[in-house]
Amino acid sequence: PNVYGFVRDLCRPVRSKYELAFSAALTYHLDEVIVKDFDTACQCIEFCKLKNLGSCTFLPLNGLRFKKKDQKYIHDKPEVLTPLIEILEFDERDRQAIEYASKGIYFCETPKDAIEIYRTGKWKKIVDINGTIYNKNGMITGGNAKKYYNTNKSLEALKNEKEKLEEK
Repeated sequence: PNVYGFVRDLCRPVRSKYELAFSAALTYHLDEVIVKDFDTACQCIEFCKLKNLGSCTFLPLNGLRFKKKDQKYIHDKPEVLTPLIEILEFDERDRQAIEYASKGIYFCETPKDAIEIYRTGKWKKIVDINGTIYNKNGMITGGNAKKYYNTNKSLEALKNEKEKLEEK
């Protein structure tokens, strides 16, 4: 009951058209597991060792430490740049972990605007509608992003499915 699930299962974009941006921007966090607290994370790690399951990253909701203060909209087109978390839906219980995973990532609807804002060098990471990621350090990542979840299911349907599995 203190293990809530993978980020990819507990968070999704508010619209299916944002799926590529979501998958690309959170690629490295999608397989992390949200848990209630530090003790639960430690128990899970011990279980992974005991069962020889490999390593996994756990996000204890009571133990994540990061600066929540985000950059302000300091460019000529504030209407085109949105913190990634604002295009995501998730259970409020998981907010701390989703904020952690999406910190410093901004969404831009059009590649043209994303490139223009990227060139200012003021933003840590920008992802466009196509899933192309523009990093402040100059690195650009793009191509085809893998789909990590079923966008045809509502968040409520996914919760019900999870509860059914837990009953077994």
